[in-house]
Amino acid sequence: MNSHLIVSIRAALAVATLAAAGPGFAETFSFPSRAADLGEGAYWVLDSSDEGCCTLDLTVMRWDGNNWADGTDLSENDGYYTWNMPYYAPANGYIASCWRSFPDDPAPGVDPPNNANIFGGGNHVVIITDDNNAISLNHFKSNSIPAALCPSNPDGTPFPEGGAQARQGDWRPQGYIEPEDRPRVREGDFIGRAGSSGNSSNPHLHFSVQPIIGEDPWGREELDEPVPWHFRDAWAHPYDVNSQTTVDGWYRMRGGEFAADPNCAECTATMVHPSPYLRRTSVSAGAVSGTDTLFLSSNRAVTSVIDGSGELLLISWELVGVDQLQRDQEIGAGAAKEVRIVEVSEDYILAAVRTQTDDLKMIGYHVDALGAFDRIGEYTAGKISALGLAVTNAADRKAVTAVREQNGNLKLIAWDIAFNGGVPSVARLGSASAGAVSALAVSHARNFHGVFTAVRETGNTLKVIPWKLSSDGMVFTRGTDATAGTVGTTLAVAPLASGVVVGMKDSQNNLRAISWTATSSGNMSTRRDEVVGGTVSEIRMIGTPGAGSNLTMAIRDASGEMNLIGFVVNNDGTNLRRTGSSKAGAATKISLHGVSRSYPGLDPRDMVLTSLRDNGGNLKLITWDTNLVNP
Repeated sequence: MNSHLIVSIRAALAVATLAAAGPGFAETFSFPSRAADLGEGAYWVLDSSDEGCCTLDLTVMRWDGNNWADGTDLSENDGYYTWNMPYYAPANGYIASCWRSFPDDPAPGVDPPNNANIFGGGNHVVIITDDNNAISLNHFKSNSIPAALCPSNPDGTPFPEGGAQARQGDWRPQGYIEPEDRPRVREGDFIGRAGSSGNSSNPHLHFSVQPIIGEDPWGREELDEPVPWHFRDAWAHPYDVNSQTTVDGWYRMRGGEFAADPNCAECTATMVHPSPYLRRTSVSAGAVSGTDTLFLSSNRAVTSVIDGSGELLLISWELVGVDQLQRDQEIGAGAAKEVRIVEVSEDYILAAVRTQTDDLKMIGYHVDALGAFDRIGEYTAGKISALGLAVTNAADRKAVTAVREQNGNLKLIAWDIAFNGGVPSVARLGSASAGAVSALAVSHARNFHGVFTAVRETGNTLKVIPWKLSSDGMVFTRGTDATAGTVGTTLAVAPLASGVVVGMKDSQNNLRAISWTATSSGNMSTRRDEVVGGTVSEIRMIGTPGAGSNLTMAIRDASGEMNLIGFVVNNDGTNLRRTGSSKAGAATKISLHGVSRSYPGLDPRDMVLTSLRDNGGNLKLITWDTNLVNP
């Protein structure tokens, strides 16, 4: 269970292959840490496998400009980068064993008093998953495991009464929790922090997974030998132990085996980036007060920005290879307060603009292969105070604006690019109205032709409304809606294959995501699941082509930074849970869009392009390769 300095790493190659999980072990896990917590240039490194292929130790390592290092002062626990790192449940399940209040080692390699009364795993949790596997995570920081998750030690008693009992089968009796008393955890829930309690030479993550194969003589679960982990929603990178350099490239962890060969002392270790989002490149431009983002193809994108003088500017970009983003051409479009853009037909885009006089103006553009813009017309449609825009999911797409009118009511208008005699123009189609709203968001639907609107109604309650749209775009049909309590003014909505998820800032300013099933006839059905996170002030949410119903959320957190967060969910909205995340610095006015990309010699993957206003007030674009797979 001991971690080592990098110069004495004895780990072998961690085989995190691209293959699916093998027969007899279908369960996959998210990594129990998040890149957003690690900091720039820091990764988990497999650095010990003393107990076999599948009981593993990892530490956080960071590039200091010249070398990879475990920390700044390795004579103190808090000198290790691993120390105090948050841990999250890697799967849904129940906590079957725990202890939370053993003291940490006073310093690396120094045992505390009464060490004989401390379990070898120290402060720990064992989670029995819904697929009947036991996940063991050990050496937590003293009193970092929430008391509600540890009923065998809720009051924080430092040592078991009478001293630590010997194991009975696979369990310490004093830490074992009877099935009827086990706390439920959802994948992504906070479960504690990295420490150095128990048989630990320095702060590190020690974990294993063992299938349950029966009942032992004491009536507890009997566990099989540890088996390889099967991680998803993360990235791995080979690391040369002897030269302390990275080799080859990043590859996606998609449910293949993660294990080690303890008999190979000269093999390569592995770095793990615990996030579905791998940052590739970024570029900056001038001052902006608002942004929106759109992929036209796998290597062409458009951003709409309101520049430092309040003028609307559309900019085209070309993506070259893995890590180049080249600015092409631009066009101005007059003063604006707010803008959204969508592609209605190939290379034809509509910009929905809230002008400086609060008029809704729709402007059409053609964008050629070199990124040049040709303005094809406009249409003005009344005063508004809030704006959303989506494009329907059909071969003959229609754009739909959702706006708050001057009287406070919700109004939807469908739009298209019409071709009369081969000449394109902006065409207004059908419309529909609803009651008063104080906030709104809109997205396309996936299992019917139409859109979802998420609105805050009178009384600050959330309402989700499905709207079917006729094939010609002339008629909206409102379906049965759903409500979900009090919300703030920040909303986002995204479709599932057979449902919908709404992300919101709730009445406590916390992130809340709620999922529902929606029928193919255009009605809201059963409310399914809910996840609550930390403080947020902005939310945008999308699906990407290869992610199934899994979703990417971009938020502005309590520290003012942008976070990309992955959510995994079934097609009908069941089993919604949070997976890994990445940070990208101070940001406001966040937007994002996704596309499927292929690179020479690499497997196809989705890319997300985020645009934001950085802490200097300038436009910043960041590209991210993604790895969100179906559970």
